Amino acid sequence: MIIEFVQFQLSILKPIWPYITLTWWVWLPPLLAFGAWKMWVFYLRVWYFANLKWVLLEVRIPKEIAKPPQAMEQIFAGLHGAFRHFDFEEKYWKGLQIDYFSFEIVSIGGKVHFYIYTPSDYINLIQALVYSQYPESEVKEVEDYSLTLPENIPNEEWNLFGTEFALAKPDPYPIRTYKDFLVEDISLKEEARKVDPLSALAEVLATIKPHEIVGVHLLIRPTGDDWKKQAEELVFKLIGREIPKKKSVMDDVVAGISSIPAEILSPGAPAPKKEEKQKSLDMLMLRLSPGEQEIVKAVERNISKIGYE
Repeated sequence: MIIEFVQFQLSILKPIWPYITLTWWVWLPPLLAFGAWKMWVFYLRVWYFANLKWVLLEVRIPKEIAKPPQAMEQIFAGLHGAFRHFDFEEKYWKGLQIDYFSFEIVSIGGKVHFYIYTPSDYINLIQALVYSQYPESEVKEVEDYSLTLPENIPNEEWNLFGTEFALAKPDPYPIRTYKDFLVEDISLKEEARKVDPLSALAEVLATIKPHEIVGVHLLIRPTGDDWKKQAEELVFKLIGREIPKKKSVMDDVVAGISSIPAEILSPGAPAPKKEEKQKSLDMLMLRLSPGEQEIVKAVERNISKIGYE
């Protein structure tokens, strides 16, 4: 079977082989250069993260916390300071990368722990951010719980299962946050209106067997504002507004000329009336159904936030 497959491949190459031998010097060097460049970038990325020193921090919090979810949102906002812009030399010669963090909810035999797996350079920053919002909590370095497991899982005694969460919709659509888990009855007290979206997960993690370990890891890395362009285009599409096109140098020249008053270009000529190019946002929103309006509001609220991958 293998011999027949090789013979089939050779039969395809045979008619075009003369052209390959005559033109290899045109296409082969750029192809090899492109492959070498990709391998170099991959090597720099692996080298950078392999040389980082990682630590596992456990966050111990009191059972009763009189803090709104916005407190944790402030911690993520402060952690976004890890985002950096690199120049060509830093990125493609020194191999510098944007660091990432792992926020973990782990149940070890039914006892739930909250961990933050982070490069060691950010220990002080994370402790300061947590203590600023949760002064009664405790943040300390602990031994990695995964080191207690055998390296050859699965085996006769241990089994292993893993999965990943995927987005149900394109990236510009926001995920559901704590603001989407509120009882709308305003007659209730503030505490009664709150619905904890993690309560079901915590209940499951607390009821596992003593010899089991279950972990939920949220890997995050701060990013810039490029992702907001896709979200803005989605809003324009949902409300039926024309998506602005990318401007070229020629467009700027034409716009500059058109902005010159008509009296200067043609003395005595009446100034043209300015026509509305697009309908107002309020009028476009009225055309949407209540569900579509909520989606637009959610996407716009998402754009106002800082971004993480």
